[in-house]
Amino acid sequence: MIYIYILSFFTLIPIFSYVLKQTTPNKGYVIGLSLLMIALCIYSFVGKTSFLGSFKMHILNKEILEHISSNAIIPIKKHEKLSLVIKKEDLTKWYSEYINKALIGENLISAEDLISKSERYFITNEEKFIFYSFYKSLRDKRFPEYSQSKFVIEFEPIDNCDIGNSELKAFITNGPDLPIALIEFPTLQEITITNDYSLIPGFDISSAILNNESVDLEINLSCNDSVDKISFNSTFLLNSNNLFNSYKIQANQWLKKEQ
Repeated sequence: MIYIYILSFFTLIPIFSYVLKQTTPNKGYVIGLSLLMIALCIYSFVGKTSFLGSFKMHILNKEILEHISSNAIIPIKKHEKLSLVIKKEDLTKWYSEYINKALIGENLISAEDLISKSERYFITNEEKFIFYSFYKSLRDKRFPEYSQSKFVIEFEPIDNCDIGNSELKAFITNGPDLPIALIEFPTLQEITITNDYSLIPGFDISSAILNNESVDLEINLSCNDSVDKISFNSTFLLNSNNLFNSYKIQANQWLKKEQ
């Protein structure tokens, strides 16, 4: 861009020479028109909505797509140019298109690079949800076997409690106060924790198993025939070598909750 300004400066030299002559008529019109033409020329090169700007975007888009097709990391300068020629509010759309293309084409090196470089542009809750979905898709393509991970909870019958609306929550130990699974259930029957019960794409049981995390399991039961509530709390260490986990809760493991 600096070359454009330098070229503009030298272009103005003969114009000023002409205007500074004492015999030059209509100096104001000449210099005004000259400056306007120079400004239009500069804008045609650097403006985001200009014709030449669109041409630059076409070239840049082609280069980025070539990197994606080659499953290569996109040079940092390409990311910088993209942020210059595309309006900030439109960058999420452009990056979404690039990431989807990389994921569909199984070009996972390019996909990971695009995801990591574009995170700062996904700002609203809706945009962040889309962004986390990209990470989940990338993970599932790299480790497809983990997408079917599950944790089965079985129950031994409980005496003196007609189970009503109850709830299960699973948290990463010492992690965010956000469950990787939230399940509401009306009867005491086998529960299978899968990715379908996560609140945020990618923050789920598969991620916990893949990363060998410890999980805090919290189950709260309501009894229809009593005002009492009972709970079960325990920590489980998950192993990436074991995609399918199960545990049976014994009747004597439930604790009465204080009202």
